Amino acid sequence: FLHAANSRVDFAVLFPGIVSAAERADALAEHILTQAGEELAGLAGIAIRRLFAQEGARAIPLAVAGGVFQHSQRVREIFYDRVRSFDSRVDLKPGIVEPVMGALEMARRCTTAKSPSAKDA
Repeated sequence: FLHAANSRVDFAVLFPGIVSAAERADALAEHILTQAGEELAGLAGIAIRRLFAQEGARAIPLAVAGGVFQHSQRVREIFYDRVRSFDSRVDLKPGIVEPVMGALEMARRCTTAKSPSAKDA
């Protein structure tokens, strides 16, 4: 594993094995998933601070997407706990969002915002 992790291997290929080992109470695999949750939460915390510093008391909606969150309850739990500790305004949305659905929603919002209203026609 260490040799593979230090080479040019696709880490996504290793993930199912790490999850499986963690489910069997392998301490190293559990540590890896815990660290993954903490690292992802740290990145989210940076984004939250930079994007929402001036927002006041307004809630900050946050959804998660991707295979790591979908396939590892441990990563999700660590992530959720850490993110909540960064900012009490964070409103974590339940479930895992399909990335394509988020992209489509963003495109829809951009199109709606740019289209002329009926009174402009």
